[in-house]
Amino acid sequence: QKVLDALRKADLHTLPQEVPSDKDRRYTEATIYGHLKVLFDLTGMIGAYRAALCHTLLLPQGGLDATLFLRGEAPAEQAALRDLAAHGWVQRDAAANLLTIHPLIRELIWNELKPTAAEYDGFLQMIRQEDYLSTQEENSRAMRKLDLAQCVLSLPILPPSAGVAQACCITGFHDFKRGRRLESIRFYDRGLSIYRLLSAENPQCLYRYAAESGTIGFLMSATNEYQPRSAELLRQAVAIWKRLEQEQPGKYRVEYATACDNLGYQLSLSHDVATHREAEAVLREALAIRQQLYQQDPGRFRRDYAWTADNLGKVLTRDSGSFAEAEELLRTALQLREEMNRESGGKNISEVAWTCHNLGQLAVAVAVLGGSWAGWYLPWLMLAGCVTGIFIGVCAGAVNRALPPQR
Repeated sequence: QKVLDALRKADLHTLPQEVPSDKDRRYTEATIYGHLKVLFDLTGMIGAYRAALCHTLLLPQGGLDATLFLRGEAPAEQAALRDLAAHGWVQRDAAANLLTIHPLIRELIWNELKPTAAEYDGFLQMIRQEDYLSTQEENSRAMRKLDLAQCVLSLPILPPSAGVAQACCITGFHDFKRGRRLESIRFYDRGLSIYRLLSAENPQCLYRYAAESGTIGFLMSATNEYQPRSAELLRQAVAIWKRLEQEQPGKYRVEYATACDNLGYQLSLSHDVATHREAEAVLREALAIRQQLYQQDPGRFRRDYAWTADNLGKVLTRDSGSFAEAEELLRTALQLREEMNRESGGKNISEVAWTCHNLGQLAVAVAVLGGSWAGWYLPWLMLAGCVTGIFIGVCAGAVNRALPPQR
């Protein structure tokens, strides 16, 4: 009975060292495990069958989407997996379309087949593909894809490589966008640590480390609980791109300007005066570069220039001595965004509204206190923001109702 209970729990380690049988014979855990090895003989599992069995180690207790799982298999492995399912090695829940495997069979596969990291290259390549994950995808399907990606990246035998780091950062990005922030940070941290480890010998990994630090840092800036970590990551990105730009002037100014703009925006969210001064300095650095880039190639850098002009203009709104400069920057941003909105047929309307909102806050600041420090009129700014937001919402609703339905 104790053996049956252990099998039901899928844990032979719950057995005592010796288990009495009904015939007064004594069985050790090793003996029982040996019987299971005979029952589920793996010696004939070679080629596609061995690969398919090794891949089943990815399956968690709750299972994985069968269609997605088969997508990571080669054609011969797909056939082998279906055959294994027909013979009971793998369970398939047809209603939920999930594949699962018994934990005792999992233990046998680990111990007897001893899989290598190379046997999971197909799955790793799949989750790195550009079309594997999308922010536009239906949520439940995206979650199933993320579950598979997390299972692949959680394999303890995967070595630290640029491919693993890239997959971790891709998965972390989409986890964060889908609200799974703890999982996101866990995978991002792993990806960043691998890039940092490899950067000493591979310059591309240093570039990826800076880029991904900037990406996750900017994502975190949208959440109150991660503001300190956001600033830390964005400062790392700025420091790396600044050093690279100094070493090779002109080569990395686009990346450096983007990192400065993102850090400046993040710092501008604070209500601390010193932090706002830092935000102003960083954004001025970004603006100088992006203004030059815009003059050289208006079509390519117009949107970037508008963003930095808007961000710096908003920061200067809190300093009564800079109201005139703030207005000039915001009107520049508004002009550029209105141009892009006309050219795109209305696709940039949200960015136009954003700058209008910031101009409204500036107008309130000037009207209420004029020459006083802007920190005193924060309640008025909040009121202006609420009024502007409601107005934009009403206008957007009216425009949406006026548009013809999409087919």
